[in-house]
Amino acid sequence: MYMLKLPNVTLICITNKDFEGHKKALEESSKGIEWGARKIIWDESITSIDVWNYKIIFELHHYVQTDFAFLFHADGYPIRPEEWRDEWLKLDYNGSPWPLPKDSFSYRDEIGRVQRVGNSVSLRSKKLMELV
Repeated sequence: MYMLKLPNVTLICITNKDFEGHKKALEESSKGIEWGARKIIWDESITSIDVWNYKIIFELHHYVQTDFAFLFHADGYPIRPEEWRDEWLKLDYNGSPWPLPKDSFSYRDEIGRVQRVGNSVSLRSKKLMELV
């Protein structure tokens, strides 16, 4: 079995819901990947998406002792280690872009331009996390 070794990457999530779903995602993400660390941070103070966003932007780096963090969710996590590219470690942020919209209103700004930003399932450098 193929085993990808990422000793400088922490697999991590911060949540206050669906512990079992996050635990399953963590376990699935570890089939074929040996992470530097694996963490589920349970935080009861997360009461809204705004609080969660604040914690991800300003506090995530406190939980990461490796050079990178791979932020995952119960419904979004890495499952194909053979697709890994070492060149991603040259980036400070790498996330999945939202899909191209199939309608005239999704993923658009106030004047109708498509905004394909990435979601929060991502690889982030500790350098970037500490910059904030």
